[in-house]
Amino acid sequence: MRQGVALFNRGDADAALDLLDDELEWDTTALLPDGTVYRGRAEIKAYWTDVWDRWDELQVVPDEWLESVDCVVMLGRLQGRGAGSGVPIESLW
Repeated sequence: MRQGVALFNRGDADAALDLLDDELEWDTTALLPDGTVYRGRAEIKAYWTDVWDRWDELQVVPDEWLESVDCVVMLGRLQGRGAGSGVPIESLW
């Protein structure tokens, strides 16, 4: 997971997604008014690309990792700067 976050932060979607199961689901329904569930690497890559296009800077900043035998949870922040506007954001994630 740590390697995947680092690859995401570098904008390397292919390498980050290669670390994940092809049947992964990325659910944004609780986060966004028009959220959806993205299924598989191709849909998730398209979503990430759309997100990156909206930001001049975007980073996932891990603050804490919680690990068990079959689960990893990252507590952290999303930091960025809006494309065009330059407005900075920081959001707990």
